Amino acid sequence: MQSRGQFSDADQLGATTAILVPYADSDPNRPYTDRFECIAAEAEEIASHALLNGRVADLRFRASVDDFREVFTDKRISSVVICGLGNLSRLQISLRDDPQLRSLASGRTDGLLSWYDLVHMADHLKKGKVIQRFSGLRGGTLNAPFAWGVVSDHRNIFAPVGVSIHPTGLDHEDNDHIKPITTREYLGYAAINDEFPRARTIHNNALLDHIPGAAYRLIRDGVNSLHSHDERLFPTSSTPPLSEDGLDTADAGA
Repeated sequence: MQSRGQFSDADQLGATTAILVPYADSDPNRPYTDRFECIAAEAEEIASHALLNGRVADLRFRASVDDFREVFTDKRISSVVICGLGNLSRLQISLRDDPQLRSLASGRTDGLLSWYDLVHMADHLKKGKVIQRFSGLRGGTLNAPFAWGVVSDHRNIFAPVGVSIHPTGLDHEDNDHIKPITTREYLGYAAINDEFPRARTIHNNALLDHIPGAAYRLIRDGVNSLHSHDERLFPTSSTPPLSEDGLDTADAGA
């Protein structure tokens, strides 16, 4: 999409900013900062802030898979703010086995939307910012940031890398952790592993070293069309599509 000039409108006065609030329950046993009421209030404050700064605010509560697909195929939306629960690469969007999950490219049924799913939804790259206002903790597999495949410049992804946040508004101290994830315009496979190394497993405290080759093929084959860059990391291949974790049938048994 980069080479074909498939971009959103520029981020400027009058541009549209989407604010997405996906699934979060209202269980009183949850910490207040993890409940829908708190996250929704935060999103309303962000929408007001966007309006005060000359943007059009597209605020979507209980954002579904279809909402994400609409936002990332609407070129009039230049920037996106996502408020919710998740980690650096994944976002909770529903309960387990929700019917809307059947359309996800990853085939996930656990209620999580991944960077891989987002890549397959988008038909252009955002020229504005994508701000991940949820946990930036890393997982044990490839830690591609959630918005990795949907922006024209990776310096425009803002997230709390390596930390969990619980903001209650724009003045909360946790906002200090939300910053550009990188100083590089483009993050290839090697750079992702360099800047966002895999978390250690709970069971044996060892890195999951059996994943890199398959994960490389995943990015090479699934996302090559999204970016054209001097770092020619993703050659054309006829390798069958893999899962978001980069595991094919052989790897699953490793």
